[in-house]
Amino acid sequence: MLLRIAAFLLLPLQCLFGSIIENEEELYCEAPAPSWVAPIEYSRPFEIDGLHLQFLLIELQDNWLEHAEFYRIAVQAMTQTGVEAIAQLELDFDPNYEKLLVHEIKICRDGKWIDQRRARRELLHREESLEDNLFHGELTLVYFLEDVRPGDIVEYSYSTVGTHPLFSSRYYNKLLLETSFWVNKVSYRLVTYPGHQFAIRTYKSSIEPKIRDLSDSVREWHWEVNDPDICDIEAFQPDWFQPAAYIELSEYENWQEVVDQVALLYALPENFESEIPDEMAEMIAGWNGSKLERALAAVRFVQDEVRYLGFEEGIMGYKPHDPQAIFYQRFGDCKDKTFLLHFLLHLMGISSTPTLVSMDGGRLVAEALPSPNAFDHIILQISIDGKDYWVDPTISLQGGSLENNFFPDYYWGLRLVQGTQALIALPEYKLERPTNIEKHVKVISENEAEMAIMWTAYGAKADGYRQYVDRLGLGNISDESLETLQRKYGKASILSPMKVSDDRENNVFVLSESYTFSLRKRGDKSKFNVSSIVVRNFLDYDFNPNRSTPYSLIYPLWVKEHIRVDNPFSNWDIDQDENNYEDGFVCYHFHSHIGGQSADLYHELKHLSDHIQVEKIQQYWEAMHEIESFGSLEFKLK
Repeated sequence: MLLRIAAFLLLPLQCLFGSIIENEEELYCEAPAPSWVAPIEYSRPFEIDGLHLQFLLIELQDNWLEHAEFYRIAVQAMTQTGVEAIAQLELDFDPNYEKLLVHEIKICRDGKWIDQRRARRELLHREESLEDNLFHGELTLVYFLEDVRPGDIVEYSYSTVGTHPLFSSRYYNKLLLETSFWVNKVSYRLVTYPGHQFAIRTYKSSIEPKIRDLSDSVREWHWEVNDPDICDIEAFQPDWFQPAAYIELSEYENWQEVVDQVALLYALPENFESEIPDEMAEMIAGWNGSKLERALAAVRFVQDEVRYLGFEEGIMGYKPHDPQAIFYQRFGDCKDKTFLLHFLLHLMGISSTPTLVSMDGGRLVAEALPSPNAFDHIILQISIDGKDYWVDPTISLQGGSLENNFFPDYYWGLRLVQGTQALIALPEYKLERPTNIEKHVKVISENEAEMAIMWTAYGAKADGYRQYVDRLGLGNISDESLETLQRKYGKASILSPMKVSDDRENNVFVLSESYTFSLRKRGDKSKFNVSSIVVRNFLDYDFNPNRSTPYSLIYPLWVKEHIRVDNPFSNWDIDQDENNYEDGFVCYHFHSHIGGQSADLYHELKHLSDHIQVEKIQQYWEAMHEIESFGSLEFKLK
């Protein structure tokens, strides 16, 4: 379990949305610190200029024998802003399997301690992931401290008792050694039995634990870091990048132990074919054609007609709900949608295997210690006639067939088949065709021009545009495009309504739009500016290059643009230009031909990697700003 940074993250009062809980005494209580907790000393260090808060201690003591975790935080407010941040304490816990014990909440001022456990408190049910359609059921006990002043030290301690039922037999934890804010001491203590065997992996650290036996039946492991480094958390870091040092502990000896534990949750019920609802049976019977065609019909049903919504309380954070219930309620999370699709395919005699993946840290899963906590998502492997097809049932409005279905880069997966001993490398998606943009600008008078734009996307990008239009609606997209043109040209209007042509079977998505806009006057001549959508919308140059961590790029990305300008009111001199750039991360090509009454401009941009290495960022930034100069040309009417 990650150290609960949320317990001391600092939110303003107006962000505390949630309902107040009844029967609070059954969920939390005040109690002395457990007898097994060892005292950890901390000191008040010298003041650091410019800080609103100084965290003096972040402490976690974990008693595996009693399935209890003790937390203690000490933090000093250096300014009034710091006071406003720490005067509100938030203690999170999961009532499905945990009880919260509050030990101490006190303020130190002028060497004297002031008890704050009588401060106003509220137990709230807040679902901060509800906007992502996930319901966890966690509760937050909030204390509103009284009379906190600059210079005060706020110290509080509490315990959670209980552990997730799925993980009550094997120990796992991930302990952060660095934070993004200043801390004087970080302390972790594990209490367990002497013969307890678990692997230890350290990341970006060489720290070793101090180990001692407290009795014949109790052993203590202790990690302590004074003045830990502050890790750099910068915008646009790759999802897989881990900025902070940490320790990982796992009792799982191998991936097979993870499979043997989790695969049972996805076992199909015995004789599941015998009691199928009539509506489900009729739907399956209506899926005609080959196995591939029937499997695709099942995939599209689960993706498009079962909306994403997850109830993650307790064991249901890992165990899927009954597939028949999901079929009727028409909603579920990744577990539910994957299990329903697995269920439907097996009713048709098609083999499939639920497979655990990590959405953000997939690239690093192979380096992690074996544990179910290495994964946060589940997808499905479908096997037909000796060939495997990978699908993510949570992605809606996909096009194409199972053979060319877009599957995200999850890198590594763990197939939930009893006996599986190793991770499997998952297929990498590659763009076979670029997104094409055709822009045609035609001058129709000395005061006005017409502009038509056609976007053609294929494969994964067609999926993305289809989802974008479905989510926002053509009307809103059209209004936004018109407003962009009006900001650029002053006067612009829609020439013909925005249109969509969607060949979902071949996964080709076409969006067309056309406008009129006014030309600007300079003296007795008119002029207009034509900008590249590739450069304006896709080129990544507007960021601070002074960073110490990798910079994330949109990947995969491949887009081409042809801009045609027709102007019967001028006779331009012939002019040609060309520019090429490639550095292993980005490939850009531009060429133009201007002459007579027409101009043709071509842009092509392709990302070759999902990130820029730190040592290459300045070089990349300079190149992108040079490329940006090709993104706009001004034309004058002679």
